[in-house]
Amino acid sequence: MRRNGETESSLSLAQTILKLLLSLAMVLSPQLLDDLKSRERKKPAFFVPLVVASVLKPKRKSRKAKPISKKVVKKKGKAAKAAKNGVKPVPKKRAKAAGARGTSAPKARAPKQKAPPTDNNPAADKATAHLDGVTVMNHYKLVQMDIEKNMDKYFILQLVKSKEGHFCVTRWGRTGTEGQSQLFGPMKYDQALKELEKKFKDKTGCALGSYSKKEGKYELLVNGAAPGEVSRAGGGCLWQYYVDDGVDGKADGWYDYYKDAAEIVESVYAEWQANNHLDVRCVQSGHFSYRVDFNAMMQTNVTHPARKQRHIRRNV
Repeated sequence: MRRNGETESSLSLAQTILKLLLSLAMVLSPQLLDDLKSRERKKPAFFVPLVVASVLKPKRKSRKAKPISKKVVKKKGKAAKAAKNGVKPVPKKRAKAAGARGTSAPKARAPKQKAPPTDNNPAADKATAHLDGVTVMNHYKLVQMDIEKNMDKYFILQLVKSKEGHFCVTRWGRTGTEGQSQLFGPMKYDQALKELEKKFKDKTGCALGSYSKKEGKYELLVNGAAPGEVSRAGGGCLWQYYVDDGVDGKADGWYDYYKDAAEIVESVYAEWQANNHLDVRCVQSGHFSYRVDFNAMMQTNVTHPARKQRHIRRNV
């Protein structure tokens, strides 16, 4: 009985509100009024407008908030601690990206490729005389010989560093002559090294660092001790030749080489000390070409019609 009373009261309230809405509609639009009246006739007596239904609709039970997981609490704790210290935390993804940009320690770069080291410290080629602060980084001397054909020529390769940059230097000619030279650069170290490697392979038929003697190609010399000083401390020359035929009115005995000739012989002698198979060399000295045999310590003037031979010595 109580429930029926509540329903009647609700219907009465709804009818009152409906009448107010109808009155408002009469003011606004007669057409709207007719539409509302037609809808009212179609609806049953217990029709309740949507506005009223929303008021009377029972409330849903509120959902309980999910408890914060320990993981989230831990994150919040780190963030709070960082904020307290005045440090803004960086997300992991951003931290990785920042590390790639160089904010963290950069990855170690692979070392630059270096040519095999030389065995001594030769002087820089004359072609670099105009450069400032020259240092020889790599030095290779190649020779090609055919003693029977009086052929003995050299090819020198150097990689040098100066204040202007890196250079590849080449010098070539007949043994005993100054020859010709060419300077490539300035350039970066890697570029100069590639130029040197290219020329080395062209002359020897081998890649730099994996040399083996090939027929018809230049031979790589082992770099030994540097040539000695040809002028003796007590006077005279390190290298001498023996006269026994009265040439130029000379008495029999030992005579000094000219200094430039002595330097040529001393140079090939030093090469023989490090390369034992190079015991016979053909060297140019002025207008004459000589075959020098270090085992026999004998020189032969191969350009002279008589092919005159003389004994020689290294007068230490």
